[in-house]
Amino acid sequence: MDRAPDWAKVASDPAAFLSVRLCSPAWLEAALPVLRAHAHDDGDAARAIAVIDERLAGGPLPDEVFGPRPALAAFVAGALASAIAFGAPGDTRDAAVQRIRRARIALPWAARALGLPPPDASYATIAVESLAIGVDAGRVSEADYHAGVEEVLIDAYLASDDPRQQSGKSGDETVWRWSRELVLDTFEGDATLLDVGCANGYLMESLHCWAAARGRTVEPYGLEISARMAALARRRLPQWADRIFVGNALDWTPPRRFDVVHTGLDYVLPHRRRASIRHLLERALVPGGVLVLRAPRIDPGEPTPAEELAALGFTVAGEVEAIHPTTGTRRATAWLRR
Repeated sequence: MDRAPDWAKVASDPAAFLSVRLCSPAWLEAALPVLRAHAHDDGDAARAIAVIDERLAGGPLPDEVFGPRPALAAFVAGALASAIAFGAPGDTRDAAVQRIRRARIALPWAARALGLPPPDASYATIAVESLAIGVDAGRVSEADYHAGVEEVLIDAYLASDDPRQQSGKSGDETVWRWSRELVLDTFEGDATLLDVGCANGYLMESLHCWAAARGRTVEPYGLEISARMAALARRRLPQWADRIFVGNALDWTPPRRFDVVHTGLDYVLPHRRRASIRHLLERALVPGGVLVLRAPRIDPGEPTPAEELAALGFTVAGEVEAIHPTTGTRRATAWLRR
């Protein structure tokens, strides 16, 4: 008798499960033997579902609550995967959607518990691209766009146990520092710094530490459009809980002004970018303060942040770039002064 009938059902007909893009066919094929071998209901499945729901609201990971429980993780992921593929009695659309969102947390949990590679999910990238196309075509409102992006991106961030991936960045700590520390080269001395789109607060934490290593003091603050991501940041950084705000950079009224504001153009839709930058310059910065853009990777033929700001009608105060010492990858940023 198969100890993991849910995974056995998925293995017999994986197409419907794969259609929600929680993993690739290759990942599932390689992982199924391990998942089937370990899945077992030890009596905590209902509690595990409740913990997953808490995580979707910015609470702790299942790993933090249960510790190493590979059998439980594999069982819960299998139950959700099977129900996604084959439905459940009395199903409603809302129940089906919630099941998929729970599986976004459960499958990576099972992979970690069993020592499997992380699932190569593509649902967030595809959904964000689809929403942007919908806005351009007039089928998706801006409010629905922001809500849809928040759902898929934050679900993906919350599924990970890696603080960098919870901040939307892949790679190890060396790559993280190389790609993000450039911010400190855009201003001198000590500063208060607002990180717009602060996610789990890891960049706030990092900039504070990197500045200290340079003999400087950066007092970080964060603005996050997602309330559940802000909840995670406050839980991670209780010493700065009162510095992490929830709001949309387009219309947020800051409780104070900052020496530096760090943001990204791609945080808002293209036709809103000038208004977003103007709002932050006028409402969030002290006189003489610096607004600096997140440093993206610059591929050949792509505009630099300085060129993008100039195209929006702003006078660029400065720009700086870094070349990765081994890959040759180029990152650049630019800043404005109030």
